[in-house]
Amino acid sequence: MPQTFGKAYKLCSTRLIDSAFSEGSAVKQYPFKLIIGEISEDHEIPFSFQIVFSVPKRNVKSAVKRNLIKRRMKEAFRLNKNEFELYLSEKNLRKTLFLIYLEKEILSFDQIQKKMIALLEKSIKHLEQA
Repeated sequence: MPQTFGKAYKLCSTRLIDSAFSEGSAVKQYPFKLIIGEISEDHEIPFSFQIVFSVPKRNVKSAVKRNLIKRRMKEAFRLNKNEFELYLSEKNLRKTLFLIYLEKEILSFDQIQKKMIALLEKSIKHLEQA
């Protein structure tokens, strides 16, 4: 699978975001919380998932720092999404993902990447149980 992460992966529908929060399940792997929701059949998406990256302003006040954290999260996700995407496509699942950064401090890219790998493995186990 290619390691690209284009605009088609971005979740923009407020209806899907709201349904993920109201009906979805959460997986926590500090410093992340991943909310996983279903995508109904009437929504057409090009991939097996769409995702939103979020860093709350309450935790990180500076917009520059929030954007830095989001860039690191996106890059760590892009590099490690293949196994997760393969699992979803094999099971023919379509999911919305809402990834929230919970830490108040800026972690290094290596720390974020290690935690991202653990989060994706934990989310696959969570989806197998559901």
